[in-house]
Amino acid sequence: YDLLIYAKNGHRPQLLEHLAEVCPRHIQIQRFASDGSPVWAEVQNLFDETSVPLGYHPKIQSDAVGGLVAAWHASVGNLHSSRYQHVDAGGSELYPHNGVPVSTAAMMHVDPTLAYHPETGEAFIFWNERNPGQTLWGIYGQRISNTGVRLWGNEGAVLLPVNDTYKSYPRSVPCTGGAMVFTADEPAAAYAE
Repeated sequence: YDLLIYAKNGHRPQLLEHLAEVCPRHIQIQRFASDGSPVWAEVQNLFDETSVPLGYHPKIQSDAVGGLVAAWHASVGNLHSSRYQHVDAGGSELYPHNGVPVSTAAMMHVDPTLAYHPETGEAFIFWNERNPGQTLWGIYGQRISNTGVRLWGNEGAVLLPVNDTYKSYPRSVPCTGGAMVFTADEPAAAYAE
């Protein structure tokens, strides 16, 4: 699975800024110049602690200064953990290798979405919080500082509480002073109709 990020220089798109691969179910990245030649001496391992789920695509965005920010989830032990990482233009990880966990709660943290503010270096990550049996769902969020610190506590902020109402994966966009997050829910009765 390959992902390409298109960074913009003014209004002129520069193709092939970064490439992320999930192989062998790890997340690897490489930065490319606009002519397609690799910028970094070798492919970087963004996440290689465990495997990411089959068919999963991490959320990767340009940081607007030649680097990237990324959010993903992976199975760590018997739970899924969502992580966040910032990589600078030279290919160096700014936070601990394998990323900053967005929450330390003993729950499943899946389907993270990312809203990044290049002017402050802060990231807003939102995810689906599930019980280990994946029969209860909630939507949680975390604000990560430009130094990789969890600003909304170790377990994140509750946007929608964990309960038996199904909540789809969240999506988000940055906005002035924060982020907007979107999701949909489906009460259990809807499955019977």
